[in-house]
Amino acid sequence: MRAELRAAAGVQHADGRCADRRLAAGEHDHHRLVDDRRRGQAVGLLYGSAQLFGSVLGQLVALFTGLTDGWRYGMWTISACCVLAGLAVAVLFRDPGVGAAEKQLADLDDRHRVRTTVSPRTVLSLFRIPTFSLMMVSRLLSGHLLVPIFGVQFLVVERGFSNAVAATVLVPFGLGYFAGTVGSGWLVRLVDRLAPRRGRVGCLQAVQVLFAATAFLATQFSYPGIGVYCVFWALLGALQGMNPPINRPVVAAVVLPELRGHAFAIFVTVFETIAWALFSLGAGHFAASLGVQTVFLWTLVALMLVNGVLLTALHATYPRDAQRVETELSRRRDEALGVR
Repeated sequence: MRAELRAAAGVQHADGRCADRRLAAGEHDHHRLVDDRRRGQAVGLLYGSAQLFGSVLGQLVALFTGLTDGWRYGMWTISACCVLAGLAVAVLFRDPGVGAAEKQLADLDDRHRVRTTVSPRTVLSLFRIPTFSLMMVSRLLSGHLLVPIFGVQFLVVERGFSNAVAATVLVPFGLGYFAGTVGSGWLVRLVDRLAPRRGRVGCLQAVQVLFAATAFLATQFSYPGIGVYCVFWALLGALQGMNPPINRPVVAAVVLPELRGHAFAIFVTVFETIAWALFSLGAGHFAASLGVQTVFLWTLVALMLVNGVLLTALHATYPRDAQRVETELSRRRDEALGVR
């Protein structure tokens, strides 16, 4: 049964990584469609709907693991969904152009919106933006990525639940993620009004600390019955889901419009993929000798607290980097209108 569980987890993980590739493209597109004030809400809807769809698809595809070579059918199903999604984008989506959502550039011609030629050198220059570099390091410290991978295994190995019973936490986790992702999009808009420039950073820090505290209570103590763990997994899902609607707008705000697609390609498909690989391989190795509970203590609790401390530096870098982008966009508008 554990072999089947690992196969199901592999199929679901592959579905998640496929979704990440679609979301990486979506990051580039939705930042052209909505302005900075509404980006948190847009990201929340994007990730929330993708997570909800992925949860349902993952459960359906996992049924193939009971068949001979069932994992192949699962992968084909996921591939077919990716192809259909790509065709839908090709037919239905119309690109509004770089800078179309920026208030300074929206009414200008395309030739006046872009002043930076995109090249390998300009893409690498993203790492000279302090906030961007901090966010990349923060992604590598995001221990919460382990919950969807090893959460069920933890309940089976450390708490003695059967595979079927342990897997029930996936439903509240998915629903919690959906609620947290959509809800935090509205939260970002509220805190932007209350504390411009610094509110997003404070929210991002608070989410890391709250996740660490919840993970400590959820994984370092034993509780009778699966119901308590369902509640904890729903909370963990909500707190994990709150990250994209906060951290994506932070990255977008400090990067010029023509470089945002490349910025999110680096963020999602490079650093996040590296983080997934490191946590998956590292946790699997140390779990064999130390146990999953100890691994969770260091990754879900200690590492997330370190992440929260690291993000303190954003209070100094983020306002300055975001203002630099605003100044450049205003300069482009003045230049296009002939204002001296």
